[in-house]
Amino acid sequence: MAQIVVGQSIDRVDAVAKVTGAAVYGVDVRFAGMLVGRVLRAGVAHARITRLDTSAAAKVPGVRAIVTGRDHPKLHGLIVKDQPALAVDRVRYEGEVVAAVAAEDDEAAQEALDRIVVEYEELPGVFDLREAMQPGAPLVHEDPAAYERSQSSSGFTYAVNAVAQSNVCFHFKLRRGDVDAGFAGSELVVEDTFSTPFIQYAHLEPHVAVALWDSGGTLTFWASTMGPHTLRSMLADLLDLPLSRVRVITNMVGGGYGSKMYLRAINPAAALLALRVPNRHVRIVFDREDEFLSCAGRLPTVTTIKTGVKKDGTLVARKATILWEKGAYVDIGPIITRNASYCSLGPYRLPNAWIDGYLVYTNRQPGGGFRGLGIPQVAWAGEQQMDRVARELGMDPLELRLRNIYQDGDITITGERLQNVGVRACLEGAAQRLGWERPFERRAPTGGLRGRGLACILKSTLTPTASFGIVKLNDDGSVDVLTSAVEHGQGAYTVLTQMVAEELSVPIEKIRCTTPDTSVTPYDRSSTSSRTTFHVGNVVRLASIDARTQLMEMAGAVMEVSTKDLELRDGQIFIRGVPDRSLPYGQVIVKFYGGPANIVGRGEFSTKALYDPMDTETGQSKRPTIFWMYSAHGIEVEVDPETGQVRVTRVVSASDAGKAINPLTCVQQIDGSAVMGLGMATMEEVVFDGGRTLNPTFLEYKVPTTLDVPDTETVIVESGHPEGPYGAKGIGESALASIPAAIGNAVYDAIGVQIKDLPIRAERVYRALRAGAQSP
Repeated sequence: MAQIVVGQSIDRVDAVAKVTGAAVYGVDVRFAGMLVGRVLRAGVAHARITRLDTSAAAKVPGVRAIVTGRDHPKLHGLIVKDQPALAVDRVRYEGEVVAAVAAEDDEAAQEALDRIVVEYEELPGVFDLREAMQPGAPLVHEDPAAYERSQSSSGFTYAVNAVAQSNVCFHFKLRRGDVDAGFAGSELVVEDTFSTPFIQYAHLEPHVAVALWDSGGTLTFWASTMGPHTLRSMLADLLDLPLSRVRVITNMVGGGYGSKMYLRAINPAAALLALRVPNRHVRIVFDREDEFLSCAGRLPTVTTIKTGVKKDGTLVARKATILWEKGAYVDIGPIITRNASYCSLGPYRLPNAWIDGYLVYTNRQPGGGFRGLGIPQVAWAGEQQMDRVARELGMDPLELRLRNIYQDGDITITGERLQNVGVRACLEGAAQRLGWERPFERRAPTGGLRGRGLACILKSTLTPTASFGIVKLNDDGSVDVLTSAVEHGQGAYTVLTQMVAEELSVPIEKIRCTTPDTSVTPYDRSSTSSRTTFHVGNVVRLASIDARTQLMEMAGAVMEVSTKDLELRDGQIFIRGVPDRSLPYGQVIVKFYGGPANIVGRGEFSTKALYDPMDTETGQSKRPTIFWMYSAHGIEVEVDPETGQVRVTRVVSASDAGKAINPLTCVQQIDGSAVMGLGMATMEEVVFDGGRTLNPTFLEYKVPTTLDVPDTETVIVESGHPEGPYGAKGIGESALASIPAAIGNAVYDAIGVQIKDLPIRAERVYRALRAGAQSP
């Protein structure tokens, strides 16, 4: 097999379609005679619905269906079934959907919404994370422990332990060693509290759903989703339908970052409307206000972290209490709370560790899984405190980290013995590229104060999960790859195509990855958690090997030689030592079967056998994740001491890819992550007045533009993973996670003031400078 494709920076296989506008996204799905769906938001944060009258709306010409929560009061949820499809008798956040309409056009749909009469009895709300945990706080849910558990869609086996008569809906605990003795034996102990705000996903393509309930009793659902099979399972459960009667079709997704998962508000509304109008397509597209008010975002946090060290910088003990604001419904919250909390103390050797993670209901829109799955929030706290420890010890921050950083053979705070650890190489690579050891000019030509900072993280992936796929070798030598991997900008189809080309020695242009269709493409949990390259990559590699084995056996029979004497090269089978005897793959298939046919290779990959469930009391597990992601960042900033304006001038990102299947795609993923981290650190925040969102559009909510992006440099570390395809693993999230903390450390390095609350806006820096808020 002469063709070497893995490890090469080939062009993306979908590049031409995307740049020419030929690529089909969810918003492009349209059908003749399609009805327009619209939703009515509550507009109040916490209230009982005392009256909901749709009679006037039903009389609007062109209106074909109206649904409310009382039409289908069954609850749903990924882990805990605490959420109605539409509000039934109570609303718990401002953007909660109380009704939905389907009409012949936009005008009729909007008029119908305007005519729906809803009256509320407003209830006391709870909007502050810490206040929500206090005894006597208004309860978002009276008895959360009574809700039904849902295991079929989540795969989450960890106990969900809601606290009675409380807004705490989940409590994660990790205990290792004796932290009290560790602190008592430390020569320096520091403690800080940090916070992060609610952040919007800000993906360009909004949520969109098209639903059709046909006369045969099947619901077909076209959705811009990152997990078509998971969405199918949740829809089937909500509607009491067998999986065979629910079909989810997904095209290209215009950005997701974790947002376009599960039912959310748009999907139940579209499905319920479609049930009312058989054989008519119903399409709902959220506008930007819908996205801000009714959809999820990054969970706000308050993290108190305490660290004890020896004078030589050896970490002795760390303790973290992390409050996670979930909003009105549990959704994926327990997974975020568990997985991010056990990573909160950083990639460091620690004999003594104590972590409490509390997931807390409030009367705001539910938070969701967001790129990095909570690691940016906890790293903002832990990695800034590492710099404080270094300062108080008079030690270089890089030296402190390297003294304690994980290496092969180390035991984590969960009890796992690590192998193939790339975090040290990431940290050293970022520092070297930044020029950490070189003299650094502290004054910018503009008069601004310059600083630089480092930070590093580790992140797990969703475990256990399973993936399946098919590689079909056609009788013309072309290949169809059937998986349920979703292409949402990360380059998944390019990477999967390279793996198939590597194993089958087929030209890239002859390979096509299909978009997901749950009636056609095999099961995959989701294209989230940086799992596609690792999980689906293993699947297509195994399926390609299966197809190759079948092809070789057929060729041996057709060419009357032993398979040991055959080799594949560029779509043809050759006999070793006889270069003039060869057959194209397609001819082998046709000759073997005596006519048109194909070869079907199958692959499956499950991580269950490798997973060790966590102990619910101690958080101990010898393998909580199938692979670890490692990343580090070096940052340079300039700060204007007169205005507080922070400008990030340089970003160096180092990430451990295991093996870079496509180095250029890795760089693109890493750079994109860095820009998202820049936004989180310096400008992004959904601003609330109680339960009301004050900046629900891009006019008021700021995201980085090309003018805000500094010089970026990338270091790809290849530590190799023994179970990954060709040693590869995911990198799509880790390169975001340490950016905010590295920027925070660089700001302190410039001005001697530590900012503990994100984002690092100019006015926050200005006030801290004027108040003389020096860090301890």
